[in-house]
Amino acid sequence: MAHSAAEILRGLNQAKAPAQCRYQDIFKLCENCMDDVFAVQFNAFINGKSVSQVKRLLSEPNSRGLLPIHKLIKRDMNKAVALLLEWGKAFDLDYKVGRLTIMDALCQTNAIRDKMLRLVLSYTDDPDNNNGNSGFHPMVIFGGHEPSLIALLDAGATVEACMKRHPMLGGVFKERIYSARRNWMAGRLHKDNLPNTVLRARARQL
Repeated sequence: MAHSAAEILRGLNQAKAPAQCRYQDIFKLCENCMDDVFAVQFNAFINGKSVSQVKRLLSEPNSRGLLPIHKLIKRDMNKAVALLLEWGKAFDLDYKVGRLTIMDALCQTNAIRDKMLRLVLSYTDDPDNNNGNSGFHPMVIFGGHEPSLIALLDAGATVEACMKRHPMLGGVFKERIYSARRNWMAGRLHKDNLPNTVLRARARQL
């Protein structure tokens, strides 16, 4: 379910909203690990910048001379992956500003998207991970790119049907998608249970 930037901001501003502290933690992580670039980008989302403004932030240094986001991703992709997955725990990746999703905005290159797909799918068929709980909805990343995929899975669509609808899922991911779908339909996946330390450790291994 997509939410407007205004809805996200309203939720964050509620005194007892569980996302409030999470957002503060993420913002600090952005500042500490990403030279403030991701913090600037995330701030643009929750403050309801337009699509054109967000895209401009992605491609140009801002007034403080910070690196464009795509250059930072190329410079340190492991940190980028770990941070994006942090965001995925706090906010559904299908939150949108206009038609631009967080996933679309932050994963402009095939390289970062491919790395994230591999990282997320690596959790879906590991029954021993995190005391038996694979950490993410198997399609949380795909969901950010195209929310209808989750709807297809929830409706019992076959993997082949999903792959036909979404060609980016083909080839190397096919068997893992089968496993992910089985686990998801069996209710064994919980996207909010994966510890930060596990995320970061797995990101460093890639």
